[in-house]
Amino acid sequence: MRKAIPLISALAILLSVFFYPYHVQTVHSSTFPDNLPDTFVVYEQSFEDGFGEWSPLGGQADLSIDSRHSKEGSTSLHVSNRAKTWSGPAMSTTGILIPGKEYELEAWVHHDGQENHTIDWTFQSEDNEKAVNYQRIATTEAGPGGWSKLSGTLKIPENTVSCSIYFESPDLDLNFNVDAITITGSDAVITTAPNKPGLTEYLFDFEEGIGDWKARGNEVVSRSSNFSYLGRYSLYVSERTKFWNAPSLDISRLIKTGTCYEYSACVMYNGRSYENEHEFQIELQYTYNGKVNYEPLNSKVLQKGNWSKLTGEFTLPEQASDIHLYVQTADVEEGCEADENDLMAYYIDNVSILDSTLKNQRKLVNLIIVVFSILAAVAALTVAVITVIKKISETNTLLASAEKDSMTDVFNRNSFEIQTAHLENCPEECRKLYITLCDVNFLKHINDNYGHQKGDDAIIRCASVLAETVGKKGCVYRTGGDEFVCITKVNMHDKIRQAMDIESQKYKGYPFAVAAGTAKYEPSEDGNIPDIKLILARSDKEMYKDKEEIKSRMKNYI
Repeated sequence: MRKAIPLISALAILLSVFFYPYHVQTVHSSTFPDNLPDTFVVYEQSFEDGFGEWSPLGGQADLSIDSRHSKEGSTSLHVSNRAKTWSGPAMSTTGILIPGKEYELEAWVHHDGQENHTIDWTFQSEDNEKAVNYQRIATTEAGPGGWSKLSGTLKIPENTVSCSIYFESPDLDLNFNVDAITITGSDAVITTAPNKPGLTEYLFDFEEGIGDWKARGNEVVSRSSNFSYLGRYSLYVSERTKFWNAPSLDISRLIKTGTCYEYSACVMYNGRSYENEHEFQIELQYTYNGKVNYEPLNSKVLQKGNWSKLTGEFTLPEQASDIHLYVQTADVEEGCEADENDLMAYYIDNVSILDSTLKNQRKLVNLIIVVFSILAAVAALTVAVITVIKKISETNTLLASAEKDSMTDVFNRNSFEIQTAHLENCPEECRKLYITLCDVNFLKHINDNYGHQKGDDAIIRCASVLAETVGKKGCVYRTGGDEFVCITKVNMHDKIRQAMDIESQKYKGYPFAVAAGTAKYEPSEDGNIPDIKLILARSDKEMYKDKEEIKSRMKNYI
């Protein structure tokens, strides 16, 4: 059992080390292969395999794959139901276009209208001071029924932090198609995106900065050391003008569509003017089948000044793109004005994206560890209990050996004296007791003629017969060499006498006889209060009478 405890503990530790995963870090490489051509295609898209990275700008239009018209292949991208003139298909080019470098861009557009319509191709960028800039790539007066080319040269500003391209038209009612988009240049970013392993966890604790987290509107997003859930820093969002203004992270390159992930974030708000409770939510925004979708993952009413965790699971559909994760205050109902609480400043920390397969594996491993820990604890407890029982048994054995006569295994004289002392202190207990004194006859004759071993055998025979006869009805004490006292609750004199007579008829190489005398409390002789000494004295007299009677019958052994 002792060997099992370290074995179980070692197995639990081994399981935790083997199954418990490490964090996967995103690594980007700007290493270029040798012998690059002077110009090469940085990006191209003909929408043969779906929307790719394209989504409606601001979510205020519908995108679809159109098989009626195409410039290349059999399909193109169709935009309709535009809410704004700038609403149109858009794509992030951050990480594709290098600041300070120049590129050639080409695309083809088509519409079903009956007149010429203006269609523009625009470049949007944000610099390191968070200023948003716009630059026209190309414009065309697209005629009805055919495809019109948009092409231009674009130099990316040196201080660009993020950028995107999109198509728009000042004719709000115009629906149009885009196809055969190509970007070429002499420089490009060759990105080694993280392998999207089956078991992945991303954790954002803001200890080294805010990374790719950005404002989802005109609010201010910054790192703060005022409050944190763990560590020293958290992400602080302030100066919000809309309830949906929130810190947002583009996770399109971090996760796999079709895989279930658990998203979580710790949130806290503080401020005297804010109400004591307010609802927050964690949410995903993504584009699918040309439409922007919003998926609330979890909402919770938070207590002011306390960190709370928002957690939810979701599986993004295949072909979903432009995926963003953000944490905001609860939506304001349509037609209602956002108040101070809806626009409050708040903190987020320890944002986690966890593959649910990994989560379930962790649960299983933790369960296994708990089971093995319980088994180890039970084993340790069992060993402890066995040890205690063993010690108790050893103690009881020692106590029993101190109470018992080593030769006959009945109680010894010390136990008898303890019992008589108790009866002297509690004389009333003597009223229902019978005291029988027994003595082995002819012991000197046995020792002299048959040896002391036979004499010891006679003493042991006497103790054995007494113990078997008295049983649980009393106790047998050896008070001297061949002297015994039986204290019983019933009169055992006749049974003892009968048992000894039967035993004396069994010849075992020497004569065997035992004298016995019994007495009990007699008010006429002992008075109102029993006296154990008087009872013992009367029992002794009775025993000597029996001894004399036995001697008269067995004079040969005197």
